[in-house]
Amino acid sequence: MRFPARPTLRPAVLATLASALALSGCSLYSRYDGPGNMQDFAAARYQCVQETKRPVFSAEVTKTDALKAIAGIRATAKEIPSCSAFNNCLAARGYFMTDQGRFSAEGLYVECN
Repeated sequence: MRFPARPTLRPAVLATLASALALSGCSLYSRYDGPGNMQDFAAARYQCVQETKRPVFSAEVTKTDALKAIAGIRATAKEIPSCSAFNNCLAARGYFMTDQGRFSAEGLYVECN
């Protein structure tokens, strides 16, 4: 018996997805400008994480024994900020993303969704 081939992503779609990730609000190596010094910027990021985090739930179906096909569900919950709310919070404090920014967010990674 033959199974249909799995669809693959075309290079143009992959390039579009890569561009979208690079432009996402919570990018890993963003540069910012705004008031104060680096300590002020880091404190503002921390405060914005605290103010904008919300619960995010996920569930995963697991097999405990492949031969017996006994399945279980593992649920997790964690609090992470919304990317847009986090960026709006920073903007309200006077910080904005720019290629020539004085502050680097490298090492200050914020997981958001």
